[in-house]
Amino acid sequence: MHSATAEESFADESYRKMNNSLQSSADWLDNIFLDKRSDEESASTRLIVRLDNELIEGEGVNNDVALRGKIVLPNLNRRIRLIFEGDPDSSDPTGLQQDENSTSAIRFLIRENLRNRLNFDIGGRGGLNNPRLFTRLQYRYQQDFGKTNLRYRPTIIWDTDRQWEGYLQFDVERRFKEKYFLRMSTIPSIRDTEPGWELEQNFTLYKDLGNDRYMAIEWMNDLKSEPDLRVDGSYLRFRFRREVWKKRLFMELGPGIRVVDDNDLRPQLDAYLRFELLFSNHKKPVKKTKEMNQGEQNSSTRNR
Repeated sequence: MHSATAEESFADESYRKMNNSLQSSADWLDNIFLDKRSDEESASTRLIVRLDNELIEGEGVNNDVALRGKIVLPNLNRRIRLIFEGDPDSSDPTGLQQDENSTSAIRFLIRENLRNRLNFDIGGRGGLNNPRLFTRLQYRYQQDFGKTNLRYRPTIIWDTDRQWEGYLQFDVERRFKEKYFLRMSTIPSIRDTEPGWELEQNFTLYKDLGNDRYMAIEWMNDLKSEPDLRVDGSYLRFRFRREVWKKRLFMELGPGIRVVDDNDLRPQLDAYLRFELLFSNHKKPVKKTKEMNQGEQNSSTRNR
C-alpha cells in the first residue's frame, strides 16, 4: 500500500521545497491573474472560463468567450495530462469543433521538478471540422535567487499545416517589498511558413492593493524583422482585478492605449471588462514544521 506522499507528483514536492518568497509570489500570480504560464506550472486539474467585452477605438465592441483547461489523469504518477483550449460560440459550445486555433492534446511529463520540466505534447489543432496533427516539445529551467527568479523555456512545435515553429521565452521575476512583483519577458520566435523572426518584449508590474483587489501595469511590444525591422504593435495597459468569490470568480477592468501597424501606428484607446471563473482541485501547499517532518518519518518507519 502506497503512502500519500509516494502518490504525489514531482510538482507537488517542488511546491513544498520552494522558499517562502518565491512560493507566495508564484501562488499570488497563479491564483489571481490566471495566466497561461500558471496552467503549465500547476500540478492540478483546472478549467478556466473567460468572458471578455472589449472596446477598441474606431472598431466598436468585441465579445469573446474562451475556454481552456487541463485534466491530470490518475496514472503513472500523474505524468499524463489532457490539455485543451478553444473559443466557444452559439453553434460550438466548447470551441473545440470549429475554432481554427483550438487545441486538444495529450501531454507526457518526461521530467518535472523544481528546476526542470520536460514535456511532450501530441494532439490536434483546428477543431473537428478542419483537424491537423501537431506535436510540441517544451523544456523549462528556472533558478531561484531569493527574491529573484530566472526562467528559460525553449519550445519546438511541428504542425501539419504550419510546419515548424520555435520560440524561446526568457523571464526575469523580482519581488519588492512584499506587495510588488515585476516580470520581464523576452520571447523571440521563428516560423517555417513566415520569413524572418518575431520578438515580444513585455514588462509587467503587479501590486496587491488589499481587500482582494489587485493591479498590474503592462507594457507589451511586438517586433518583426520582415520585410524590414519594425514595431508591429505596442500596448500599454492598466489592469484592475478583484476577487469576487472564493478565489474562483474574478472581475477585471483593463483600460489602455495601443499602437499597431495595421492602423498605421496611430494611437487607439482600448479597454475591456473581463470575468473569469476557475474550477480547480488544487490544494495549497502546507509549510512543513519540524514536528510534522518528524511525524512523517515515524509513520514511514512503521509502514516498513
